[in-house]
Amino acid sequence: MCPDGFDGFNCENDRSQKFLGNYTVAQKLSPTAPESYATSIERSSKRMRFAIKNMNNYFPVIPAEFYHDTLMINADINYEQKVIGIGVMEQGGDSVLKMYYKVVDLSSKTLQDFGYENADNVVSWRK
Repeated sequence: MCPDGFDGFNCENDRSQKFLGNYTVAQKLSPTAPESYATSIERSSKRMRFAIKNMNNYFPVIPAEFYHDTLMINADINYEQKVIGIGVMEQGGDSVLKMYYKVVDLSSKTLQDFGYENADNVVSWRK
């Protein structure tokens, strides 16, 4: 039996590999913010951990983990914000990542929802 995230005869296939790369994101951030921006997902120094760069066209780095074919985000940010969410690859390929997440401002308790609470707002990241 292979550890989580690996398969193959000798557990040689790293299923988390499909998340790595550069993405173009199209989403409505605010009336004045751009609707399209670049982001990337890179490996961090720990196994099954990642760094999402320029998430939401704002956060320099958001930590994430790989768990059962899902990218998991639960990050308290120094900017007094919390980012919570998941990312899953679209069925049948590895070029579209569906991100369901929310950004909570901890001081004002305001919420930006990107598919986490209302699936109609899901954001597609394309390689």
